[in-house]
Amino acid sequence: MKSKRIDALDIGRGFAMALVLISHSGWIFYETGLPLPDYYHWMKFSFQFATPTFLFISGSLISYLYHTHDPEGWKAARTKLLNRGLLLVTFTHVAITAARVIQTGELVWILKMVVITDLIGLTLLMYLFLFERFRIKLYQAFIMLTVSYLILMFYKPELPFLVLIKQFLSGTLVGEKQYLYTVFAFLPMAAMYHCGVVLGDKMVKALKSNQLTRFIKQLYWIGGAILACMIIIKFGGDFLLRNMGVENYDWFVLVSLTNKYPPS
Repeated sequence: MKSKRIDALDIGRGFAMALVLISHSGWIFYETGLPLPDYYHWMKFSFQFATPTFLFISGSLISYLYHTHDPEGWKAARTKLLNRGLLLVTFTHVAITAARVIQTGELVWILKMVVITDLIGLTLLMYLFLFERFRIKLYQAFIMLTVSYLILMFYKPELPFLVLIKQFLSGTLVGEKQYLYTVFAFLPMAAMYHCGVVLGDKMVKALKSNQLTRFIKQLYWIGGAILACMIIIKFGGDFLLRNMGVENYDWFVLVSLTNKYPPS
């Protein structure tokens, strides 16, 4: 089967890039001490969709490339993806960590910093291994998310090593001391990648049955519905908390599937 570009995936990439640009631009207010503008909460809210969208698309591409390439073509694509994953967890990690050490003058960042490129590289490498050996199902992603939330809320390790593992897998609960510097937790992000792999498989089936256009339209409606629900929950939660007398609380941390770190 001949592979071809799917416009919806390119649109998704562009959407994710725009969200990353918007959300990262918000850090200038923290770095410079400028007063937060009225639209800052929108910039922060966009943070919830940027990286997960990238992982979702990346997972779908693995499945799509596998099913639309002959064995030799897939072997070449797989090698290229492996190299990208290894680059992210080695050179990119060292470069970002070194910049943090230089900025702060603290060597401790070498031991406690896990950046988003690490998680992207790890999930890519993991699913390149799992994809050809196991059947990837959607319910497995929900299990991963459930386990992540259970670990986050109920597992209270005392040993520093176990605390680091917990925070890497599920993040840091509000009020807990953050030992590991990571904005995104591994299990929720892997669940997003997992969903993407399932999507890619269904996309190929729709392509083979000449139903791809209909399938993409359904995805747009589903994505829009999810976004609308998140907006309602986010701003509805803000309204309720304000009326309860709770101020300066990052409600979006509670409703996010992927972002798990205490309010700053």
